[in-house]
Amino acid sequence: MLFGKKWLGDEFCHLFQCVIIIHPFLRKEMRELTNNEIQQTSGGLFGILIAPIGAAIGWAVGQLVDEVLANFGFDTDYAGAGESLGAGIGALIGLSPVMTMVFMSQGIEALVDNGISIGQQVKANNTASA
Repeated sequence: MLFGKKWLGDEFCHLFQCVIIIHPFLRKEMRELTNNEIQQTSGGLFGILIAPIGAAIGWAVGQLVDEVLANFGFDTDYAGAGESLGAGIGALIGLSPVMTMVFMSQGIEALVDNGISIGQQVKANNTASA
């Protein structure tokens, strides 16, 4: 169960049920958002303008990390991870929650992949030298 008691725990489910009881407006039927509400929710143009700035800063920092690790013999792509994380932070500043979630999840996944890659490279170097 994804949102059942097994995944989130009894305390969270009890708290969530209490919130629904306390706030009856959460039980209203869903409706289509107006254009103004969509702009307010997505962050509008501000998020679209700020995210590339964050991506550029993140790429620059990631490129520095890649260069340092290349000096130690590791082949990584922290520039791509930094670019995604930077774009996510830029989207967060621009109040764009959807873009934030997309870019941050890509950046975190890239960071994990880089960490796994470094571990595999270390293991390969140790077995080759032994």
